[in-house]
Amino acid sequence: MQQIKELEPEYEIITEEDSSSTDRQQEESKEGSKTQRIEEKSSEIIPGSFVVVDGESVTLLSTPGNAVKSPIPGVVVEAKRIEGKKSITIETEEGEVWRFSGFERVNVKLNQNIKEGDILGSVGTSTGSEVNITLINL
Repeated sequence: MQQIKELEPEYEIITEEDSSSTDRQQEESKEGSKTQRIEEKSSEIIPGSFVVVDGESVTLLSTPGNAVKSPIPGVVVEAKRIEGKKSITIETEEGEVWRFSGFERVNVKLNQNIKEGDILGSVGTSTGSEVNITLINL
């Protein structure tokens, strides 16, 4: 009869360099989940739009003038030009902060309560026929 040898438990030694690499991987995963969350909502924002993921933001390409709908309920906490683009920022009750920029026209104002599906504005042409969406925090 063959004897079964008991194995010693294995421990992974994490050096400071490995730790920063792990932190970087976790941050990249977090950024990926942000863009994935926006992608999941893209068909609600501008139906039929073409989705382009670029780092931590998502760009929806569509025909100028098409309506841009809110994918989330919340409050408009910012409405201004950012880098020359008409932009609005909405904060949800859960603390998510969504920034939309690249509007031709904005249909909401500061401190306005937004329901999911409300029209925020229309697709502009400031940098092409697109609206850029970023989840600032999650």
